[in-house]
Amino acid sequence: METLKAYIWDLDGTLFDSYGAIVSSLVDVARACGAADTPEEILKAVKQGSVSGYLRDLSAGSGRSTEALYQMYRAVGHAKDGEIILIPGAAETLKALQDQGAKHFVYTHRGATSRPLLERLGIKGVFTEIVTSENGFRPKPSGEGVTYLLEKYGLDRMKTAYVGDRTLDVLCAKDAGVQAILYLPEDSCVEPTGKEDRIVRDLTELAEGMHLLACGKDYRILRLLGHGKGGYSYLAEADGKEVVLKQIHHEPCDYYAFGNKIEAERHDLERLRHAGIRIPGMIAVDDEAERVVKEYIEGKTVFELIRDGGNAEPYLEQVRKMAAQAKKAGLNIDYFPTNFVIRDGLIWYIDYECNDYMEEWNFDNWGVKYWSRTPEFTEYLKQHPEMAEEASCRGIGS
Repeated sequence: METLKAYIWDLDGTLFDSYGAIVSSLVDVARACGAADTPEEILKAVKQGSVSGYLRDLSAGSGRSTEALYQMYRAVGHAKDGEIILIPGAAETLKALQDQGAKHFVYTHRGATSRPLLERLGIKGVFTEIVTSENGFRPKPSGEGVTYLLEKYGLDRMKTAYVGDRTLDVLCAKDAGVQAILYLPEDSCVEPTGKEDRIVRDLTELAEGMHLLACGKDYRILRLLGHGKGGYSYLAEADGKEVVLKQIHHEPCDYYAFGNKIEAERHDLERLRHAGIRIPGMIAVDDEAERVVKEYIEGKTVFELIRDGGNAEPYLEQVRKMAAQAKKAGLNIDYFPTNFVIRDGLIWYIDYECNDYMEEWNFDNWGVKYWSRTPEFTEYLKQHPEMAEEASCRGIGS
């Protein structure tokens, strides 16, 4: 199963069960300013916004400076730090993910009290680095603090998640270009933004593996099928059915120019349908998350067949027919054999990529060079040794 390799954690409300102490402290500050906000109102303001936002609003209505209120809040709050405990399942989840090979980091607006609390609660040792307000990064929703960790430790954005319990955390993750996991217990007053990659009601759900949302539906990621020039294709499962979930990426490619990749997926799908090319059906397109869900065509790729010593000759007639259909429609498809899956004697073109027809890139002038153990095929294996051993290459195209 494909898993995330790094988790960056918020503290208050995510790992720390601290809102009782936070709200109680803010009630004391509000009363000192003559404000009658109820604990429920303060909790909603903090969860849907931030402590700093609430104090700024309180300052505007009380005539006291925001900094003076901050100092009062810190003094009152520090005395209540002993009331803070871990969110249920936090320690177990951190250990389980660590056992799966993941690294843990902290990025929080909390300041100097962060490390002593993590130490007292027995989880400080699992974190590679703890970034707090003392580091001086722009506050959330800026992803500046997350980006610092990505760059310092060379973390893969596609395999890193920021975990938090508020809208600010989701926006922070998206600003940094990592996955956004929203911890949303049943009693939370926070509403999902639609930008979340995953929503969990219980932290222990995270140890079950990687999940991605597309159009509000939760897909459990089973394994990586391929990493192409346009995206990562995963074998995923939802409602007992296996599908392919393609996550668009924006990694540089020195031999191909991209426009809007999601629009290209839609556009190319229609062109391929019009040309009569046998392709998997599209199930869903999530423009916000840049994800495409399509039918999973189970079977060996033509590339695997050739790599493993098989003969692709029986399928040449089918691919030439596809090539003729594509040419008639004014198209070239990507004839590289990783893009063709064999099922029940038929080949399926599993990539939606197509381009305007050019003789240079048709099947006979380019694609056929890779449909047998040619020097070009052998050279490709030398240049991509990981492909010589992969169990599957499906979806490696774009």
